[in-house]
Amino acid sequence: MILSDASPAAIQEGSEPHPAIRNGIESDSRANTFLCWSCGSCDNECPVSISSGKLRPQRMVRLTTYGLLEELLRSPEIWYCIGCRRCFQICPNLVKPCDIIAYARQETLTRNVLRYSDKRRYDSLYARFQRVRWHVVDQCLNNRLENLTPGTVRRWLDEDIPEIHYTISMKDIGSASSSFGPFVDESRFQSCFTCGSCSSACPISCEPAVFDPRSIIRLVMFGLTEHLLTSPAIWMCLSCGRCTDACPQRVDILKTIHHLQELAVFRKRVPSETHFRIKQALLWTYSIFTDRVDELFGIE
Repeated sequence: MILSDASPAAIQEGSEPHPAIRNGIESDSRANTFLCWSCGSCDNECPVSISSGKLRPQRMVRLTTYGLLEELLRSPEIWYCIGCRRCFQICPNLVKPCDIIAYARQETLTRNVLRYSDKRRYDSLYARFQRVRWHVVDQCLNNRLENLTPGTVRRWLDEDIPEIHYTISMKDIGSASSSFGPFVDESRFQSCFTCGSCSSACPISCEPAVFDPRSIIRLVMFGLTEHLLTSPAIWMCLSCGRCTDACPQRVDILKTIHHLQELAVFRKRVPSETHFRIKQALLWTYSIFTDRVDELFGIE
């Protein structure tokens, strides 16, 4: 696999824009790239850009606008994206750099730019990277965050997260609505019939013990909200909203998770600054992830 740097200079030195290629990318990705006015909000919001500087969503949009498909497919940046969709959420014109990246990844396989074996290795790395995020969140919650040495990262990547088994009682089930506080009607969690669409759509739902939207909803329905308030799971969420978008019952899973975070602070199960501390700590992990991607693909 040959990867190149999709720098602004590459765009400037290229030939004339290729409208047909640009329109083809836009037709398949539906990313609204023609609405971009280069404000840079996506770059400023992207956590990978903030932590490592290796991913610029705006650059992905510019490559598409110029119809530089080859440069887009061979850019290592498309593999640094963690799938949080903050680039799209912050964009004032609803341009979707994340969808360009998803399109480009698929095209690398279709056009034999990337071998399927390499894609499987990447998927394995991404799944195991969620274990690292889980450990960081767990340590933040327990006020014992340690330095992320290479040895620690290797250990966390290779160690399974133990599954937790809960005892469910009829008393807990009967108190499900009251235990969730005033957020019952807003989240609609009682409409869930556990089809699993949310977990299938979630980019980080790779191992149920690490993060699984359906499990979170089930625990709330069983009245086990209190257990969730001290769990790393509710702080793992990327807030991408794919779970809510995918739900056929219109359960607002994202809002449910945000309400659980609010309840954890309100009921003093975690300090009020927890969200900020975890957000800052997780920024460290994204530079680790991009370095691992570089190792995987042999990028220097």
